[in-house]
Amino acid sequence: MRRSPMSRLCWWLVDIASRLLDPGERAVVRGDFAESGETAGPALRGVLGLVLRRQAAVWIDWRPWLALVGLVGIAGPRLSEATFLFNNAINQQLIVFRMYGVHPETGLTFRQDVFCLVCMALALASWSWVSGFVLGSLSGRGIWFTGPMFYPSLATPS
Repeated sequence: MRRSPMSRLCWWLVDIASRLLDPGERAVVRGDFAESGETAGPALRGVLGLVLRRQAAVWIDWRPWLALVGLVGIAGPRLSEATFLFNNAINQQLIVFRMYGVHPETGLTFRQDVFCLVCMALALASWSWVSGFVLGSLSGRGIWFTGPMFYPSLATPS
């Protein structure tokens, strides 16, 4: 039996949408479609409805909301600002050293300045790792939404 191009497209979309389900659910849904002989349109509608219900159930809990508001809304811009300031400090150091061949006058010795920059780098790395870990832990299955929302808050300083 030959399928029309539209039918093939719908089954491809059913396959893509079913990947948003847990592996066990995905196998059951695909098995149900195979056994029932469901056509592409109703199958796509059914799998999208199931995916939406599963994803909506995730947001009933308070944890994804805490991740969204707390990390994406509050911690993300602060981390972005700290990263921006660290980047400017290093750029200033490199530009002065490249242009004049000397350490810029910051009131610190060279060793103190390097120690300060290393501490800032370690603090930023730790903060980033902890933020990612907490975001993943709190978001659960909602990470597909909170993760991309967290990244833009880091892309530009507030």
